[in-house]
Amino acid sequence: MTLVMWVCHRVSEKIITKKHTIMKKILFMLLFILAGAQMTKAKGESAFVVISDDNKTLTFVYGKKSDYSGSRTCDINDLYNHSSFFIDEPTWNFAWSPYDVGDYVEKVVFDPSFQYARPNTMRHWFSGMGNLTTIEGLEYLNTSQVENMEGLFSSCSKLTYLDLRTFDTSKVKDMSTMFSKCLRLEGVDLSSFNTSNVTDMDDMFRNCCNLKCLDLRNFNTQRSEEHTSELQSR
Repeated sequence: MTLVMWVCHRVSEKIITKKHTIMKKILFMLLFILAGAQMTKAKGESAFVVISDDNKTLTFVYGKKSDYSGSRTCDINDLYNHSSFFIDEPTWNFAWSPYDVGDYVEKVVFDPSFQYARPNTMRHWFSGMGNLTTIEGLEYLNTSQVENMEGLFSSCSKLTYLDLRTFDTSKVKDMSTMFSKCLRLEGVDLSSFNTSNVTDMDDMFRNCCNLKCLDLRNFNTQRSEEHTSELQSR
């Protein structure tokens, strides 16, 4: 009886070991397939802006440009350099760029796919868009890698309120003129802002003459290099 039990035990061990080996192989195959699918998905994908036919809407997308072959698109990292100014500006928002539509834009949309994008700068993305009144889908904008927000909303004179609670600003170094000349801006929610790495807040709220309430209790200005006109609102 003992011998029989020993044999049964050994057989059970071999069966269990074999099952574990098979399960490991299956798991490895599944992981390999999933990794391949992710690589296939990522291939050819990028972050870009789609310009509407009437120039009034900018849609920020992460995907394949080939899916928008009939539309005008600009890569978010494409910067237009004009020899007279020696500065780089977003292609979709620079006066001498062939794609410049800044004066006409009324609406900005962040598509759900844009949550996979990781921009490292947002400098002057919407600067000077005097007709911009609506921004949708900010929850799909991941700012965790952004270091420069200089002039982001500068001179967006028709914006009245901005809810930026979803912004991760832990790596941002430059917030200068971020809301400068937003003449109709009455309120902006900055409750999630981490400014511990910001070294420049110069004129951040300059000429925001209609601001009614601004809570800056969580702002850390110790590293800011400019103090003379820092955070001006007049």
